[in-house]
Amino acid sequence: MRVEQVFITPLVSEGVYGDEIEVSDYVKLDGLSKVKNSIDSTDYSIGIFRFDDVTLKCQNGQGTFNENDSRSIFTYVRDRAKVKIQALKIDSETFVSEEKIQFEGLINDEMTRLNITNDEITLKVYSKDSVFRTTRVPAGIIPAGSTAKTALISILSQPAIGVVLNLDPADINPELDFIIDTPEALDNLEVKEALDLILIASSSVLILEDDDIIVRSRNRDTGTPLELRGRGEISNNANLISLKNYNNGKQRQFNSIYLNDGAAVIEDTNSILESGVRQIKFDFPMIADSGTLQDVGQSIADEFRYPKIEVMAEVPAVVAEDVKLLDLVSVDAPFLKKPAEGDFLPVYGVATYGDAVTPYPLTFGSIEITSNIKFKVISIEKDLKNFRTALKLRQFGKNLNDGVFT
Repeated sequence: MRVEQVFITPLVSEGVYGDEIEVSDYVKLDGLSKVKNSIDSTDYSIGIFRFDDVTLKCQNGQGTFNENDSRSIFTYVRDRAKVKIQALKIDSETFVSEEKIQFEGLINDEMTRLNITNDEITLKVYSKDSVFRTTRVPAGIIPAGSTAKTALISILSQPAIGVVLNLDPADINPELDFIIDTPEALDNLEVKEALDLILIASSSVLILEDDDIIVRSRNRDTGTPLELRGRGEISNNANLISLKNYNNGKQRQFNSIYLNDGAAVIEDTNSILESGVRQIKFDFPMIADSGTLQDVGQSIADEFRYPKIEVMAEVPAVVAEDVKLLDLVSVDAPFLKKPAEGDFLPVYGVATYGDAVTPYPLTFGSIEITSNIKFKVISIEKDLKNFRTALKLRQFGKNLNDGVFT
């Protein structure tokens, strides 16, 4: 049995939220979709974090979700109201919850649509980091000579962000803490646009953990990995539903970094000899110093000059319930093997494995993934209807040798 619970916490004045209201009875069972959280997961791109989103289809025959309506739960505005969704899978005999998927976000009123004929309203709910799209960088908030860390803290400390997300300066740790010498270039930009620029230049990512804003390196050794086991795995304890979209990662290989219209061009000679020129261009208007540009370009090249294996792993939701972006994963998906046809009797005396008496087993499967390959999670997609989670995995590390478990 599947049960959905939906709660909305509306704004009652600017920056002030009221009480949480359950609206589960108004939401259509087929109105819930998939939610996705990702980093570096779109082919041919790097460094851009993407919003989760959920589409809610609700019955609005009593004006429950209108604005400027005395019957509505929205006494101030509908936009930016907090939404919490829980999809529960409950045992039909014991009524004990077996699996749970939870999503929290904010209503984006730009996408609200009302079908007057059937009194159905469609609400678009983005994850809470969508507040970065509705907030701007105040002019002069970043002094010249600020480091990337200082600039990020200044941008993220705005009250409009603070009512939705938590900021602890100790959690803001960009990998390359470069100097921003022309901060006026960031003035009045949308916060998300400014964050993208600083995060790419600092070879860092921004993720959310329980409403806490975290900025860190792409390669974070989280210790014990999540172990995924496919068909043919020796313990016969498979927890993988499917493996799809396996590739060698060349769509995200960049060995020529072209910055600020050619003010700095950083190239990795060895990678270019092996794979040819694979160039990516960036414009960082907040950096004018040539030495800083060289450092930034080299940091990007170090991260992406070599291809890393990528694959999509689909698992039951309960397997990935606690998985976060950049967590480590191992995948044990060996070939399927079966004995060769005919009798295979014990052999005493001299025998050679693979000869006519002791033939090799038959192997099946297009490719084998061994558990010593160290993967990290770059995308999490939760299927609220089928209680499945798709994890996009990319091999850990920067060079050809560091993406393995020892």
